[in-house]
Amino acid sequence: MGSAERDPEVSEQLDQALLRLRRFFEPPRQLEPQAGWQEHPPVDLSTLLVVEALLRGGDAVSIGKIARDLGVAHSTASRFVDRAVSTGMAERTARDSRQQGVRLTTNGETLAERARMFRWSRLDALISHWDRSDQTALATLLTRFADEVDDAAAGVDRAVSRDA
Repeated sequence: MGSAERDPEVSEQLDQALLRLRRFFEPPRQLEPQAGWQEHPPVDLSTLLVVEALLRGGDAVSIGKIARDLGVAHSTASRFVDRAVSTGMAERTARDSRQQGVRLTTNGETLAERARMFRWSRLDALISHWDRSDQTALATLLTRFADEVDDAAAGVDRAVSRDA
């Protein structure tokens, strides 16, 4: 597929939609008390990002791998991990005598599951009335867009690799 000419109206529509989507990622203003809430107080987004990176990475993930996964500098990833460790969501482990790894704690696994269920519930509330084909189209196009964003951050030009 070749390069499409940019349509200013479409660009404006996408730009505004992406700006409005920030609301989706904000935590709700008021949460109903839940069982276990005291054991798992609210955490910031960086801790949740570390938890998700650890889920993808397996056991004893290096800070460097977390940094690459999150697309941040090593020092930033290290601060994020420190925060996740201080909240009890992750712990450092000795991978060998020279390098430490990071792994999820039981609380981190619980946070990951609760966060996923919260996101799925929120998505369901927003699009459950859509046709299945529209839901599938949204998932497909949004995944494609996210892949493009990831590749751009990594310096990969998908258009070149697709046309080759």
